[in-house]
Amino acid sequence: MIAIAISPDSRRIATGSQDKTAKIWGAETGKLLQTQAVHSGAVTALALLADNRRIVTGSADGTAKIWDSVSGKELRTLKGHTAGISKVVVFSNGNHLVTGSSDGTARVWNSETGVQTGSIQGGGGLVEWMTLSEYGRRAVTYYPYTVRL
Repeated sequence: MIAIAISPDSRRIATGSQDKTAKIWGAETGKLLQTQAVHSGAVTALALLADNRRIVTGSADGTAKIWDSVSGKELRTLKGHTAGISKVVVFSNGNHLVTGSSDGTARVWNSETGVQTGSIQGGGGLVEWMTLSEYGRRAVTYYPYTVRL
């Protein structure tokens, strides 16, 4: 396991791993609910959206995918990064998300349409950390020795 996230309602836990799968677990029971092979590379980042149903996974293959964690259906593929994705954060309203990559960029996406709506050019190299302001008005990214707003 190389990535982990908990749903906003704290009922499910998602994990990502080197074997290219994302797994959904019951938080109270620890029972494996679903396994999805959603990428061609390791699942390196993930987050559950505010609706407690959709999950976004980021991968070493450079893509992010939004999928339904109940049915397992892939809903969107987000393409634009030229290297693996290291971080994923979701705006509190669930309408947008941000992916960070070792290509030195963070990209903002509409989670409903899959359209890229913005980007942050970094200090070069891996996006090591990202966070959003409470109302999603600002994204902060950290690269080695550089912070970007």
